[in-house]
Amino acid sequence: MPIKERWIIEGILLKRWNIDVYGLHDIVQQGIPIYDKNRNRLYEVSGDSDEQPYMYKMDDIEKFENDNPHLFESGSHGLNAKEKRELGQLRREKEKWDATINAAVHIGIFCHEQNEEVTRDKVWDRAYEIDDSLPDTAIEKVWKSIPGNYKHKGGRPPKDK
Repeated sequence: MPIKERWIIEGILLKRWNIDVYGLHDIVQQGIPIYDKNRNRLYEVSGDSDEQPYMYKMDDIEKFENDNPHLFESGSHGLNAKEKRELGQLRREKEKWDATINAAVHIGIFCHEQNEEVTRDKVWDRAYEIDDSLPDTAIEKVWKSIPGNYKHKGGRPPKDK
């Protein structure tokens, strides 16, 4: 006789872990499979979970808890809901910085390989080719950090006499 799967609904999991929806979704992004109310695997979470209750397999939840005991300890070593949310925010920021550093390296190589000075528009186009999710502020910082001898500074070309 097969073992019956155990399931937990999102609302109960929020209470179990004492976190809010945003903290839970940060944790889910670490690889916990999420399911709809019909127990179909979801690969993207959209909409309000009050309209569509999300489900999780208890085996996945218990494995995550065992693999990450520091998140669920009570006392000074455990993380409270605010700290878990901040941890999720820091992880997202790290992803942005990693993507920016990757783009900066590729843009540096691109600038070096050009036979002429690059324009701001070329650098922005190249950045979007590398990763279209980069924030504009990150691309602007990369542009400003390119050495002057690689950048076209603008203006009309000199007239031939």
